Amino acid sequence: MEVEAAAGPEEPVPEGEPMAINGLEVNDDMEEEWIRHVDEKTGEELDHKLVKIAMDEEMALMDKIAVFNDSTREECYEETGKAPVTTKWVKINKGTAGNPEVRCRLVARDYKPKGERDREDLFAAMPPLECKKALFAKAVQNDEPCRRGGHESLKLIFIDVRKAHLNGVLKEDERAFVELPSENGARGKCMRLKRWLYGMRPAASAWESDYAGKLSGEGFQQGKAAPTVFYCARLQVRAVVHGDDFTFLGFEKDLLEVKGMMESWYEIKFRGILGDEEGDMKEIVILNRPIRWRGGLHRVRGRSETRGGSSAACWIGVGLQGPRRPDRQGDPGGSRGSGRRVVGSRGH
Repeated sequence: MEVEAAAGPEEPVPEGEPMAINGLEVNDDMEEEWIRHVDEKTGEELDHKLVKIAMDEEMALMDKIAVFNDSTREECYEETGKAPVTTKWVKINKGTAGNPEVRCRLVARDYKPKGERDREDLFAAMPPLECKKALFAKAVQNDEPCRRGGHESLKLIFIDVRKAHLNGVLKEDERAFVELPSENGARGKCMRLKRWLYGMRPAASAWESDYAGKLSGEGFQQGKAAPTVFYCARLQVRAVVHGDDFTFLGFEKDLLEVKGMMESWYEIKFRGILGDEEGDMKEIVILNRPIRWRGGLHRVRGRSETRGGSSAACWIGVGLQGPRRPDRQGDPGGSRGSGRRVVGSRGH
C-alpha cells in the first residue's frame, strides 16, 4: 500500500507532534514500517527490523556516554543564531545477504558555509603509510635492548577504537545543536551536543586532541612532523595512529600495559599480537592490507585495488641490509639471500 503526501507546501512538524498524511495520523511505529531502508554502499534494501535494532543500539551507546542532552530550537537560536544541524542515519550491511550484520550510524550534516575560509582549528592529521612501514621495519630489525635486561622479541599489537569520533568533547566555549531524524521516534527534536557527532566538522580534530592528550599524559612524546606518531621512552613503545586504528610496537609486557590504558579510556577492539613466538598471531589485515609474519622473515604484503577493479599485489622492498634487485621471475626481493626485510604496497 502506497501513501502519497498531500499536495501543497510542506509545513514543518512541531516538535513532538504526530505527522498526518492525507488526513491520516501517522505514529512512529507506522512510519517505520513504510520507510524503505537501503544500504548506503550497495543500494540493497535492508530489513527494517534489523535496522531498528541497530539504531536502538547506537542510541543506547550515545545515551551511555552522554553524547547529547535535550534542548529546544529556541535555545539553539539564542546561543548560536542559527538552526540546529540536521542529521541522518547511515545504514550498511557489513555481513552478507544470507547472514546480514546491519550497522547504523547517526551522522550530522554539518556542511561548510558558503564563503567561509579554511579553518586551522578543524585540521586533523593523517599519517603517511610510510609511518606504518617504518614501524614494521623496526620490528624486523629487532635490535632494541630490553630495559629489563635479557633478550626479548619486539612485537606489534593492533587496537581499533569503537566510535572514535564520539570521544571528542566540546570545549566550554563551544556550542552545537543537532536535530534528530524521524527514524528516532522524536521527529524534529533538538539536542545539545556534549560530544562531537560524526559529520560535525570539528569531530576529527577533537578526537585527535583527546587521544594525543591521553597518550602524552602517560609519557608518550608526540611527533613534530607527523603528530600521529608517538614514542614512550619509559615503556620503549612506539605508536602510529591512523584514524581509529592504533598500532603499537614494543615488548609484550609493555604492550599489554598500553592495552590496559586504552581499555580504561575507550571502548576498544583488541585485534591481537603479531610476533615470532608460539601463540602470537602470524597474519592480520590492516588498512585493507594483509600483514604476514613468517618465521625469521617478516614480510608485509600490501594489496591495492586497481582502477579496473582487479586485485593486484605491489611490492616495495625496504632493504635493511642494502637494496636488492629483482630476479627475472619478478620476485622484487630475489629468491636468494637471507637478509631480513619489510615489503609494503605501492598505490596505483
